Amino acid sequence: MFTYLEEDGILFTCDFFGAHLAEGMFDDEVEDILIHAQRYWAEIMMPFRFSALKALEKISNLDVRIIAPSHGSIYRNPKKILSKYFEWAQGITKEKVTIIYTSMWGYTEKVVKLIESELIKQGIYTVVYNLAYADIGDIAKDLADSKALIIAIPTVIGFTIHQQC
Repeated sequence: MFTYLEEDGILFTCDFFGAHLAEGMFDDEVEDILIHAQRYWAEIMMPFRFSALKALEKISNLDVRIIAPSHGSIYRNPKKILSKYFEWAQGITKEKVTIIYTSMWGYTEKVVKLIESELIKQGIYTVVYNLAYADIGDIAKDLADSKALIIAIPTVIGFTIHQQC
């Protein structure tokens, strides 16, 4: 639910446009605010992207000068976050591949490094995560604007998963 204070152009958005962040009262005080916003989008909002798109369309004709979410910084420059949310809600992606892997003896990791190298040669931005150490929120953030996802696991794990299905 949003609340709009028409006199001041302030849009109070509760969870929408939020970030898990406790620094900088305003967006222009946080150097990497969009990274925090993208992670929040991916972790909290992405499953509801069709509803998010409808909400964005509903507020598109408002004179929004400030966005004040319940989590994270207040946006004095709302166009920056509005444009990103439109991209994310529409599913617009970059020439980017996220690779998630786990490796028992290092062989799967070698294959992943080969794939990563080939993608980079083709000019494709690549992000690689080893599931043994990765932060799930970081993976979600990168999935929000990736054109493709590659999952690489050792054969024995794939075989075990297949047997359980």
